[in-house]
Amino acid sequence: MSNAMMVSVKNSMVREKNCSNHDNISTGHNFLKNVDQNYNDVKITENGDDNLTLEQKIAEIQRRFQNEYNDNQGLYHHKDYERIMSDNDYVRRFLSARRYKLASCWNMIRETMRWRKINLWDLSEGDVKDYHFPIEFFLVSTLFAYEPDKNNYMTLYIRIAMHRKVKELEKFTKAFFLHTYDKVDRASGQQGIALIFDLTNAGYRNLDMDYLRFLIDYGVKYCPVGVKYIVVLNIPWTLNAFRKMVFSFLSKEWFKVIKFANGKEILNYIDEANLPDYLGGKCKRNYRSVPRGAQQIENLVEKYGYSHADVTRIMPVYKDALDEASICLAKNDYYDKPGWLDNLDTNESSQVCSDVSDEKSKSNGHGLDENFNSIQGSISVYTMLPNNCIYFTHSADEKLRIRGQVMINNGMQSPVAFKILANNHENYSVSPSYGIIKSLSGVKVDIAVKDMGKCRSNDRFKIIAIPVSREEINESDFVSLWNVENLFWAKLGVSFDQQIVLDHANDSLMGMKDLKEGVMELVRSTSSLDRQQRRIWFLLYLLLFLYLFLVGRIFLRSISTSIYQSFSDLTRVSSLWELRQ
Repeated sequence: MSNAMMVSVKNSMVREKNCSNHDNISTGHNFLKNVDQNYNDVKITENGDDNLTLEQKIAEIQRRFQNEYNDNQGLYHHKDYERIMSDNDYVRRFLSARRYKLASCWNMIRETMRWRKINLWDLSEGDVKDYHFPIEFFLVSTLFAYEPDKNNYMTLYIRIAMHRKVKELEKFTKAFFLHTYDKVDRASGQQGIALIFDLTNAGYRNLDMDYLRFLIDYGVKYCPVGVKYIVVLNIPWTLNAFRKMVFSFLSKEWFKVIKFANGKEILNYIDEANLPDYLGGKCKRNYRSVPRGAQQIENLVEKYGYSHADVTRIMPVYKDALDEASICLAKNDYYDKPGWLDNLDTNESSQVCSDVSDEKSKSNGHGLDENFNSIQGSISVYTMLPNNCIYFTHSADEKLRIRGQVMINNGMQSPVAFKILANNHENYSVSPSYGIIKSLSGVKVDIAVKDMGKCRSNDRFKIIAIPVSREEINESDFVSLWNVENLFWAKLGVSFDQQIVLDHANDSLMGMKDLKEGVMELVRSTSSLDRQQRRIWFLLYLLLFLYLFLVGRIFLRSISTSIYQSFSDLTRVSSLWELRQ
């Protein structure tokens, strides 16, 4: 990611080399926009190299890589080969990353393409597409491309707070980054990329030194020039020590492109209209958009060598992020905008599902595709949003006061029949509860709560689907569709808006108003009786004290009188005795 060396080259369109092994490689690409536009005949020199022009260096790199590819095709992927041979600006950016030193650039390209073969292309037998990654990767929105910044640079966001370290998924997490970065890099071309390294709400649970080291290695060793700047956003004070450690791995060139921002300072780089809403922006393009044909992790476990026990252990790690995604998608009116990235990674679900949609496939009497058993376990016939739980909130319609929605998308080339079941079906109104979804389309299902008081935390909805060969099926045939063992299904839980829960609690309290008032009256009466009882006891103690006081006084007076009388008698006796003497 070093800054491009400003160079001068001949003012002419570069003719690219045609590859005899790949007829589809394009030619005539102008790669000079990111370099000095003062086109002269000045040559670029480097220590130890002959005086070669930039055009000659690119041609030499391509010649070497063609020979290397022919000799060691197993170490490289044909897509990387095609790009090196056809995209001169791509090669120029590698040269720029190594200060236009031919030998250093050649070593970098050779090592990079081998590294990409291991870390990206080995994920799939053929090309890697969006739908090769699980739905959960897109929903948690750890990594996504978004609207351009103020300089019209495409933006790529990395949300560290959404990252989860799962050892079993490290390979796919890294491949997902490379795949997404590649899409943005191809789309931006010579324009460049703005990387938003977002640490908003990140904590120690999100730290992943292996993943971070992977990102740093990619930027330093394997990435051509293309990133215009990196915004490190909202660093928590708890991670300051971690920041110093990370920066110790970076060279001085990196600090020229790294910028720091907190809060609304991000608006210095990206307009509010192009900023995602979770950062306070007003853009409603869905950054959690799930590509057509993508599958849930549990549907990919066999393909990637995992067991269902592994999934049961892994999925709780993503639960909070998936719950947040479900609530966010239910609350906001997002839109999916086909555009520059979609065109670069067209979903070839028609090829994936060719077994189902083949016109030559036979069907039985009730319309069930006989090829169904052959695809069981290899693909998913539908995707759902949300895919974890249905989020219920207040509706503007008074008749459907509490409502949730589910979007079921059919990414196949054949129709899909579906029906929705519930373990507490008497308390919910589902519309539509069954039907047939046309190929490459979807249906929005509205679910209304009849009585909030009868809702349970373990309420579940089960969506069952099966591919069919035609869009119109009579009722009896539709009923018979489900008399097979191999069905696609998924379960959704329920989640209620906090205000609904509070309102229901208030309604319940209002329903218990009389009991509450009675209890309060009983409490007040008890308190009053308690106070009266204490007063009575006080009076009793006071009376007892007075009684004892009076009795004691009388007793003392009686004793005093007796003593006085005895003393008087004794005095008389003494007087008489003295007289006798």
